[in-house]
Amino acid sequence: MFRDRSNLESHFIVTQAGEIWQLVDTTRQADANLDANAFAISVETEDRGDPDSQPWTAAQLDSLAWIAWRVNRLHAVPLRRCPAWDSAGIGFHTLFGSPSHWTPVAKSCPGRVRIRQFDEVLLPRIVAGEEASMALSDADKQWIASRLEESERRVARYVDHGDAAIAGSGNHHVRVREDLAQLSAQVRDLKAVVDGIALGRLEGDLDVVGQFHVEAAVPPPPAETVTELP
Repeated sequence: MFRDRSNLESHFIVTQAGEIWQLVDTTRQADANLDANAFAISVETEDRGDPDSQPWTAAQLDSLAWIAWRVNRLHAVPLRRCPAWDSAGIGFHTLFGSPSHWTPVAKSCPGRVRIRQFDEVLLPRIVAGEEASMALSDADKQWIASRLEESERRVARYVDHGDAAIAGSGNHHVRVREDLAQLSAQVRDLKAVVDGIALGRLEGDLDVVGQFHVEAAVPPPPAETVTELP
């Protein structure tokens, strides 16, 4: 539709709910990053007009990290802080100042609170990699354990409820009771290995909306790829 480029500002938008909207293919140019447009992949993040005091939501952080990991896979953008405006890596719109090679005007994009999140939360998570992010948190473990405990209680109720009827029943009921007892044992075994469970979270590619630009460059050789998060 746009051939090799368009007048759209960014490749992606990430809503506060974490939804990722892709506007332009990552092999085509968008116009969010001034001198880096030829090789940058840009992400905008929804902020409701208050990026300086409204942090990225947990869902936005999930989506931004997911995009960075996919850009790394698809375009070999290194999972590191972008060291220079024309080098490969992950950054934000005003990383090198404003005005700068990435923006022609003075701005705080992606916003003061979000820049702190980038440094303290998002970039460390991206650098750690997707596998590290998949590890279960304490909250995950507690949730799984509570679900397993509830399942065990339900199985126990079924077993207890069937005890009275089993005494005067045939082999079918005995077999059902044995199966339920086996299931109960399996639930207990699952609880013992919760720490080894890995939950799959997001699947996809990265780019941000609002006040977060991921400049993931797909530069012409020998230029590097840059990913900027404004």
